[in-house]
Amino acid sequence: MIQALAVELSTEDIAAIEAVASPERIAGDRYDATSLTFVNG
Repeated sequence: MIQALAVELSTEDIAAIEAVASPERIAGDRYDATSLTFVNG
């Protein structure tokens, strides 16, 4: 059994995760303009 499936999160746990990993906080470009020139040749 995958142990991660047995983890139970409280409402507070979920709220804390959502506070630091909300779409608004993680949105944006994956690479800056300089780094992008090295992607896919």
